[in-house]
Amino acid sequence: MGANCMAVVKHSRPNYMGFKYLSSFHIKIANEPTFSSEQRQEIHGKVEDYIARLNTEDQASARKLIGHGKLKPYWFQPEFDSPKKLLKLASVDIYPIYELLSGPAHGGWSGQTVFNDDTQTQDINPRAHPRGSIQAVTVSSRLLLELGYTRDGWDNLGFVDEYKRLVEQNARLSRLLL
Repeated sequence: MGANCMAVVKHSRPNYMGFKYLSSFHIKIANEPTFSSEQRQEIHGKVEDYIARLNTEDQASARKLIGHGKLKPYWFQPEFDSPKKLLKLASVDIYPIYELLSGPAHGGWSGQTVFNDDTQTQDINPRAHPRGSIQAVTVSSRLLLELGYTRDGWDNLGFVDEYKRLVEQNARLSRLLL
């Protein structure tokens, strides 16, 4: 989520990047033969609704993007190369958090070593993980705080003091792990 946010707010044309973010899935499936022609028309309609919200220059870019057909692996390409490069644009270094959570998010097996209190037990049965649960809440909360901070800076909402207070509170929670 952080990379997506950065791709929109750190680009010189945020409305166009917002269009790419919101419509990339629809563009990918717009010609998918598993959908009926009515469903494909509905999908095309959603993309057209997004395009209609853009200024003339961005509409031209959006139509060019759709004309190419196949999108890149990441919706924000070619404007930005990778999530790592995007997260490096954040006002604070959140890449280590992404690095910590990316593996668990993309391959739950890795997450067991980070958030599982008993890595020797490998089964699908639910069980409590008091230490791992606190760590998961702390890390994901920090990532959410950084996203909020980025939004605050972009929209000048005036929540910097609240952000600092919550970062400190989150840090106190992480000290419970020690």
